[in-house]
Amino acid sequence: GHHITEIPDNAFEGCSSLKYVVCPGVTKIGNDAFSGCTSLNKFTLPTEISSVGTNAFVGVPEINVTASNVSVAQAIAASDADKIVLDISEIPADKVENLSLEVGEIPYFEVQGRDKQYKNFSLKSDATKTVIKNVLDLLKIDAPEQM
Repeated sequence: GHHITEIPDNAFEGCSSLKYVVCPGVTKIGNDAFSGCTSLNKFTLPTEISSVGTNAFVGVPEINVTASNVSVAQAIAASDADKIVLDISEIPADKVENLSLEVGEIPYFEVQGRDKQYKNFSLKSDATKTVIKNVLDLLKIDAPEQM
């Protein structure tokens, strides 16, 4: 069967009753695509995602993402979902150097590194709780609460 490859800008914006999304084959998520989808259950993005627009997940309760590139990692960190779990271990080593993430005022942000080296990785988080798991060579952390 054929699947769509892109969820366009504003596709589900404000759909507060949307509960489930299954998106195999999707590689691009547009600006504000799921913004305001406050009933969306834990949403796991496929690793094939190569592009995420701004404010794509504002107010979404929880997203889990294994980022395949730096721009996806940065867009997810800044997406303003309430709970973000971001795995950066699949970003190619030559691309992840100097990775800088900024997280807004959300309840929970977690970054997972799977014990890989991240040269000059920096994180600025305004999340209420920031968790850093298995990220080696962390250069700079600016967060109110860390574990």
